[in-house]
Amino acid sequence: LCCASWSLGADIFVSPDGDDAHAGTEEFPMRSVEAAVRKAGQGHYGKGCQIILADGIYHLEEPLLLRPVHSGLTIRAKNPHKAVLSGAQPFVADWKPFRDGIMRTSVPSGLEMDVLLVNGKPMHMARYPNATPGERIFQGTAPDADAPERVARWKNPAGAYLHALHHRMWGDMHFRITGKNGNTLVKQGGWQNNRPSPPHEKYKFVENVFEELDAPGEWYYSQDEGWLYYYPLPEENINEATFETPQLKHLIEIVGKESAPVKNVTIEGIEL
Repeated sequence: LCCASWSLGADIFVSPDGDDAHAGTEEFPMRSVEAAVRKAGQGHYGKGCQIILADGIYHLEEPLLLRPVHSGLTIRAKNPHKAVLSGAQPFVADWKPFRDGIMRTSVPSGLEMDVLLVNGKPMHMARYPNATPGERIFQGTAPDADAPERVARWKNPAGAYLHALHHRMWGDMHFRITGKNGNTLVKQGGWQNNRPSPPHEKYKFVENVFEELDAPGEWYYSQDEGWLYYYPLPEENINEATFETPQLKHLIEIVGKESAPVKNVTIEGIEL
């Protein structure tokens, strides 16, 4: 009878206040979702196993790897939308004034930073034109976003991006800026639209340009120097704010093969 009850599946409970040394019961929950997934892959849990997440944010150190042995697994929030899976890594910032309202801090080495979250909210890379909430296209565009006169102001735009609508507005296209030749940008990309055409002459903007860091909520990261620059929002206490940057490319990976597929996996009520 005991074996039969195991084969029907069991629940594994996880809580930010738990401990991975715990058994995963409701009274003694585990702490990390990754450990719970590995535990659920052990043979005695069987189909119908549930991993139940208590309210809170779960910072993943690695993607959740679901294999054929996890077929039939359910991962769900105890309370819908109250459990969050995050691939972001919080970091400690020591902010010092830089200039013109801009603050600066060093960040731990090894971080990849193309998104900055402040208290869970994504902020804008330094951009031109500045973002305007409610603007229908890209939250703001400017015909001179890549004009030679503006490019002349930029010391080194390598690593910046140019975003533009298709010339006939059939979609959008995006370019990685690798540098400049005189006052003309050197770009890669623009292939994201299947209608060959130049970028729109009006609807475009640039981002991740240090010299365009001039508005609250904007940021710029100098990877070579290891400095993060941030222009705080009005009345924002950055010394009490939580700063994070996503590091995982995937939160969940489902890996099977033709002879042994992954089947009937449910992810329910969880914010990603």
